Amino acid sequence: MLADEHLPYLYIGYKAGMFETVREDFPEGLEREDFDQLMGQYFGNAIAHNNTLITLKANAALKRGGDVNMVPIGLVYLSIFQSVAHPHVFWMPWARPRNKMEASVKFLADLKKEHPVMVVVGDETLDWFKHLSKYGVLRRVGNLKNFFGKEKDAALFEGVKEWVA
Repeated sequence: MLADEHLPYLYIGYKAGMFETVREDFPEGLEREDFDQLMGQYFGNAIAHNNTLITLKANAALKRGGDVNMVPIGLVYLSIFQSVAHPHVFWMPWARPRNKMEASVKFLADLKKEHPVMVVVGDETLDWFKHLSKYGVLRRVGNLKNFFGKEKDAALFEGVKEWVA
């Protein structure tokens, strides 16, 4: 879940363009205090409407003494509508492809145990989801014509309950 300890990381991510897809809600140039307040409002409203926020973590560095410092690498906005989960991820700028893939596979594997999962993707992330599907957590089930506007189609993926050979 989103905690105060994640806000410094999210602010750094915001400054690096992490929330570009929702720029109208997160305008440029916010100071830290304004950002924290806006995060509370924006995602507080999401939680009030039965949506969930989850931070994805990766082993980023070892602390002295061998303890692992778990650093957030992504923020999942999870909407559940008619018992179907619809995740959307905001990746931190420092998240590497391997971090993203490992976190995505684990997150989706855990999520689909509790909810059916549906993901709608555009051309810019289609290859990513095709690759993610090779791990058996999703499968492509169709296309949606003009979903994102004229001549902007989408692909529909669903969570795979169990691997079928």
